[in-house]
Amino acid sequence: MLELAPDCGLRFRLVLKGRISATIKSMPFLSDSHMDLPAGKRKIWRYTSLAKFVRLIQQQSLYFASASQLEDKFEGSLTTPSVERFINMLTNDHPTLPLQLAYQALSLSMRQIAVNCWHLSGNESYVMWSRYATKEDGGIAIQSTVERLSMSFPASQSHVWIGKIKYIDYKQDEIETFRDVKQWFLHKRKPFSSERELRAMIINLPAEGTSINVPPFPGKEIPCDLSALFQTIYIAPTGPPFMFELVCDLCKRFGLSAPVRPSELADAPPHFHDSNS
Repeated sequence: MLELAPDCGLRFRLVLKGRISATIKSMPFLSDSHMDLPAGKRKIWRYTSLAKFVRLIQQQSLYFASASQLEDKFEGSLTTPSVERFINMLTNDHPTLPLQLAYQALSLSMRQIAVNCWHLSGNESYVMWSRYATKEDGGIAIQSTVERLSMSFPASQSHVWIGKIKYIDYKQDEIETFRDVKQWFLHKRKPFSSERELRAMIINLPAEGTSINVPPFPGKEIPCDLSALFQTIYIAPTGPPFMFELVCDLCKRFGLSAPVRPSELADAPPHFHDSNS
């Protein structure tokens, strides 16, 4: 038997016949001592298209995308030094455990995690607008806080972990708490550091006795209190003139009281005035 996360709420237990069981603590929002959760008042941003914003407020849910769909192929992997430590751990603690079976269980864990990503910043980001805004409508930025995100998930819904991404060198650095599978998804390569990401994640627990060859988790919409989550809604600086009125109307229709504002990047610079004129 192999325990991957003996003290962090989530435990995967691998048995030699190639089936897996898992147990989880019962809480709606979870963090632990190994997760870097910023101060509650820190601002966070989610940049999205108008179409996805409409879907969000219609469903009253945040979409958690499968980690298998993330663009960085290193997502959910261990660093080179951590792989070496992991193999040594298996060899020492479980000498009769076939490594191939262990790798299959690790692959299962990577295929069963879904994430929802936010940008940590005190201000809007031109880079993030450029990356996520669309040419057709410019896009929307939802501004919230760490505290609002943490408190927006109903107690009866899926368990959500929230933590700040740490950017490291995968050739040299170690993931110290590599026994905790969640930590594999709270580290990224340094070239992605401009994202300044805060990540919420859920784990799809397979039914006890499920084969470790279960297909990837496709992602999931998690019910969310949008009135608690939204602090301010910003319209992209490249958005068409009708966007402001349209988004205001949508918010009113769905009972959202968060103020709607144009992006500060659309502001005109101050003008000098000739005092003699």
